[in-house]
Amino acid sequence: MPGGTGVGEEIRLSVGEIAHLLDVVMKVAEDGHCTPSEAVHRISNILFAERGDDRRRRAVLADYAARIRHVRMKRNALIGAPLFRDPAWDMLLELFAAHENGRKMSVSLLCIASGVPLTTALRQLQRLEDYGLVTRLGDSSDQRRCLVIPTAKAMDGVESVAAALLEQSHAADLFDERQDEAA
Repeated sequence: MPGGTGVGEEIRLSVGEIAHLLDVVMKVAEDGHCTPSEAVHRISNILFAERGDDRRRRAVLADYAARIRHVRMKRNALIGAPLFRDPAWDMLLELFAAHENGRKMSVSLLCIASGVPLTTALRQLQRLEDYGLVTRLGDSSDQRRCLVIPTAKAMDGVESVAAALLEQSHAADLFDERQDEAA
């Protein structure tokens, strides 16, 4: 059946159709201030809209990531010694929560959120970029500002870690409940 998309059926696209798809992806990337890879991810999300459960799950994880970062930032004050910092991870947590809540992060805001001196934060930001976890783009509405966009790789990674941590915290709750029942 020509032009069909049945199971097991080969799909053929002309060079012109492939070029048109590439143009669409590049336009979405440009308009969305993201990489072409992220544009493909965004297009897929639109076409295959996440189910309500998935959206709620990501919202819960974004809130959890923000709370993790908040507690991480308070560790030094709670212990009374400036010993604990992981600015790259704190930046990724902040970017994940911001992205899921539809907020944009500028380089300066992200550096402040990292909780370390500006030069240290900028070095960490460069490392994140070198590892393909973030992209820096000029802000079309304010030429003085540069935005930091998490890549799909970063979003997937933070989501996986947050989900594992949340799952472990629930496992600890279940353990506590069983201990209470046994007593």
